[in-house]
Amino acid sequence: LDVLTQRTTKNPITGMILLSDGMDNKEQSYEYLYERAREAEISIHSFGYGSDHDARKLHTISVKTEGTFTYIYEFEQIKQCFAGCLGGLVSISCCDVKVHLRVPETIQNVKISEVLSKYDNTISDNMHSAQINIHNLYAGEKKDLLFMVKILPTETNNDSETIELKIIDVDVNYFDIHRGSRVNRLESPSSLKILHTTSEIDPSDNPINSQVIQQKYRHLTSKAILEASNFAEQGNFTRAQSIINNLKQEIMLHRNEAPEFYDALIEDLSMIARQQSNAHVYQSGG
Repeated sequence: LDVLTQRTTKNPITGMILLSDGMDNKEQSYEYLYERAREAEISIHSFGYGSDHDARKLHTISVKTEGTFTYIYEFEQIKQCFAGCLGGLVSISCCDVKVHLRVPETIQNVKISEVLSKYDNTISDNMHSAQINIHNLYAGEKKDLLFMVKILPTETNNDSETIELKIIDVDVNYFDIHRGSRVNRLESPSSLKILHTTSEIDPSDNPINSQVIQQKYRHLTSKAILEASNFAEQGNFTRAQSIINNLKQEIMLHRNEAPEFYDALIEDLSMIARQQSNAHVYQSGG
């Protein structure tokens, strides 16, 4: 990290590869490392090899620095995993991407309550704006970002009034790698609109967006895996299994809506459950 921060010639994209096959023999805080890496815009891509590495610590390092974590089961996989990581780094087209969400000043009853994302994000004190920070975007890559909006009831003088309301403005600014300059805003910013009505609405006329539900469960799956892994690391395998199984049961209620998508989530959860079934399996599998 010292070498990267002190170099005289800098590339638009900087990354580190960390390969570990063992435990850190010193209990220490890595917050200073995270802070330095973020300030220097350096992503740390960590790789855990074998059964003796500290997967939780390596995963945390990557998440905090917006890198990736890969578990390498066999020695022969190292070359392939490194190649995939390097290939991703050279295909980055945008960096320091910031997504801005804003409630228009004329709208007082709408709040941005939560951002469901692994990316660093902040919500203003009045909950009228939010920012999501995405470190890098690869060429052709698509990101699905999910956030929760709370709409408070309002009074209206016309009981039958139905109007279209713009409740969220969305804009993005980023550094364009190919142009070598920063794009401060989109030419055509997007917005989220809803139909505001006081009339009774038939649920069949306003079906739930299945893609939103899928992204919700994708996020909940990642969150559950991380939470279960933390409990497994503490030796509480019963709690880890409970977290995984509860979410699996909830996902099964939606399986018929998109079998292929939800089956993939269930398989990921099932694999984690098998790896964290007891202390012997967990310690031998890593």
